[in-house]
Amino acid sequence: MPRLLVCCLLSLTVLLSAPGTAHADAIRDGQWMLDALDLETAHTLSTGEGVTIGLVDTGVNPDHPDLVGNVDAGMATWDDGQDGLIDVHGHGTAMASLAVGHGNGEDNDKGVLGAAPGARILSAGIMDAANLEEAEAGGSWFGDAEVAPAVRWLADNGADIILMSISGDFGPTVAEAVRYAAVDKDVLVVACSGNIDPHGERVRAPANYDEALAVAGTDSTGGAWDGATIGPTVDLAAPAANVVVADYQGGYVDYYGTSNSAAIVAGVAALLLSLWPDMSREDLTWRLTRTAVDAGEPGRDDAFGHGVIDPVAALTKVIEPPTDRPDADVNPAPIGHLKANPSSLTTITTLVVGGGAMLAVVWTVFIGFTLNRRRTRTAVASPVVSTGPPPFQQTPHSPPFPRERPPSDSNLSGPRHWP
Repeated sequence: MPRLLVCCLLSLTVLLSAPGTAHADAIRDGQWMLDALDLETAHTLSTGEGVTIGLVDTGVNPDHPDLVGNVDAGMATWDDGQDGLIDVHGHGTAMASLAVGHGNGEDNDKGVLGAAPGARILSAGIMDAANLEEAEAGGSWFGDAEVAPAVRWLADNGADIILMSISGDFGPTVAEAVRYAAVDKDVLVVACSGNIDPHGERVRAPANYDEALAVAGTDSTGGAWDGATIGPTVDLAAPAANVVVADYQGGYVDYYGTSNSAAIVAGVAALLLSLWPDMSREDLTWRLTRTAVDAGEPGRDDAFGHGVIDPVAALTKVIEPPTDRPDADVNPAPIGHLKANPSSLTTITTLVVGGGAMLAVVWTVFIGFTLNRRRTRTAVASPVVSTGPPPFQQTPHSPPFPRERPPSDSNLSGPRHWP
């Protein structure tokens, strides 16, 4: 059976830095998503600690300074895949950084900060160097034979969330695997809506599955990114354009695509699961969508879904429950653990907005326990040190700043791209 041609959801456009040459403050300052989503405030409430995000992608380089210690060995669908801890393309490392990147430097104030810097990635590598060579020659990237077992393995080995920043016309085995993860294992599956490309403008699998949370993209103005595929299955939107990510060879690059959007939403979901470990997939989806900021046409629309993800609101706002579930399921008590240990003091800040003024009410509480995760995870191996950068080489672009929005007809252009 021929393998499927998989649509790439993320395009590398500009090389921002090489190891040792970047002005690291500029990298963090270039992360417009941090201010747009108020992630600094969200991180005072939760960092995603205790949550595992399973990543179905090209593998991850665990030695990037912004990821060290946050990536666990998983599996690979190819020989010499180092349990998902080698990245032959760069896409997987980029997605990991947006989801769980912790930055670097003495105070972790340099490099890429992800949506959930306290969470972990469990990597499932689905593309090897032979796949890359074939794909760049116009062939297929990967198909059901790689994706389906990766999803099932992650669901069976401790993933609380599964991130799928891929898109394609997959067959029934991938649909069955996603349903298994979501329905049977209660794992939230987050998928990107896709990029407009030569294959068309429709939302494809897994984002068109009922069991997946589909995420489209925004730009730095808050508008819909014009390179995203949109449609009735879109649930949410998040930053897609001109997003700084960690490069698999050690520096930083700019990416455009809804792959970014899905990775960010997966990280935000981890913030909630860290605070409320027993929250079900359905209740988690309800909170994420019902606390989103409405954008575009009033109400749900094809470009934004229910709206733009709002991490702080998702962590703090009281919402109306669905008719078939009790209020406590979607509005649980706001307690969790933030770097908790038996002698630690944890400060939780609740923001109350009224009459145009913001009142910060701070409770300082002793936390003498760590909440149990909602499911028992199978132990995974310790991260394996990668053997060095893969053979694929990037072409530097100059100058690295400013990073400009590429023309809408070239959103998949660049020295290399996610097909």
